[in-house]
Amino acid sequence: MALIVLYALSVSGCRSHDARQLNSATLVPDERLIGHFIDDYGIRYSISSSIWRQHPGTVYHIDYWDAAGQFIIARNDESNSGNPGLWTRIDWTILEDSGPYIWGFCLTVYDARSSTIAASAVPALRETPRSGCNGFPFSRMQREAAND
Repeated sequence: MALIVLYALSVSGCRSHDARQLNSATLVPDERLIGHFIDDYGIRYSISSSIWRQHPGTVYHIDYWDAAGQFIIARNDESNSGNPGLWTRIDWTILEDSGPYIWGFCLTVYDARSSTIAASAVPALRETPRSGCNGFPFSRMQREAAND
């Protein structure tokens, strides 16, 4: 029995997650956020189910998606210039009547010491996207037509 448990831990990567992550619904990305985007500051992004890339060189390794809570928990790449190896919570909101912008995001926390700490951060205020990201506006995203 102990060997089975050790094997299970070894193939799972020995992650320590809360029960929310074990629900398969939290592992499924929101398909509206997958693809190539440009924000209202002119920054390009490539987002897959497992990688959030802010071009040119910032990478977040997505640990899990919480579709119901509208947030992602990701580990900052070791090569990122800011907070390498730490954890980030990215909250998103779907935008209505915002021209070419279809959704917005907030790096709610970007320097947490663990995924659990990042997940337990106070969510961004989606009701006030112009100031709900720690006093700043959400970054608004539109599809980058040339890459999709």
